[in-house]
Amino acid sequence: ARAKNPINSPEYVNAQGLLVYNKEDNQFVVASKERIEDEAVGGNIMRLDGNSCVCTGEGILNLGTNFGRMEFLPVGTVQHFMQQDSATIRLAASLDFYFNDECMKLLSNTVANASLEPIDIVDNNNYQNALLTILGPNEFRRLYPDLVQASSFKRLPRQLAVSFVFADLNFDWNQATKAFVSQGDIGIAVCGKKEVNKYVPGMIEIQKKSNRTILQMYCEIDGEWFFFRYYGTSMEGLSSNADFNKSITETDQKRRVLSAEKGKSAYQYKIASLGVKKKFLNQHGWVSPQAAEEE
Repeated sequence: ARAKNPINSPEYVNAQGLLVYNKEDNQFVVASKERIEDEAVGGNIMRLDGNSCVCTGEGILNLGTNFGRMEFLPVGTVQHFMQQDSATIRLAASLDFYFNDECMKLLSNTVANASLEPIDIVDNNNYQNALLTILGPNEFRRLYPDLVQASSFKRLPRQLAVSFVFADLNFDWNQATKAFVSQGDIGIAVCGKKEVNKYVPGMIEIQKKSNRTILQMYCEIDGEWFFFRYYGTSMEGLSSNADFNKSITETDQKRRVLSAEKGKSAYQYKIASLGVKKKFLNQHGWVSPQAAEEE
């Protein structure tokens, strides 16, 4: 069974196994026998509500993205409202890409030191499912008790030492721009290989073109802002922090490039345009947290 993506027809969630009908709820369920019998077991599951015509899928999601050298693993819940042909998605995800280490360290320290709302990573099913998927069942069971006790890892597992791990993201589909657009603050569990577990004011857009995916991410922390834009084969970065920008521009061009490999295209990181950042914010009517408080 498949929860269809109404945009360009890959499936949001693909679940296989048993088909069970719950007469009392008028609901069809598709999943493995183990997943149906035990909610704690990993694996994809789909539920179709015959009353509301809403299809809900949980597990590893397929957003129809094509990121090339950037690795993106979304795990979460998607609701497809078939009558309206729209969808909402709540997920956790890992996002890893080659970038300047000093830039990522500056960003992670900024997030870690800011007075921001913490993420309740224990009471978050999507994040738990993402950890189960990334770490594997045995490693997850070994590390989870420490996570419950301290709300953080004693030592960040190597599988999570990536550019970003998002613990809580909410996306709506924007038909006009053909893009998934995040709603509310960005729940960042890991940033620059450092665990931070904070909700950060910002926005993420995943725009799907015919042959590539464009990702734009903006966050604003204590008056400083950071902007990332992945386009085709390059990741662009820009910040109000001059040291962030200098770390990019003063790095030798050869060190900012990954050469093409078998089955993998070339890739580079570089400085972003201020005009592109402004266009992104204007397009979505971004209001900074400080301006919102002043109102």
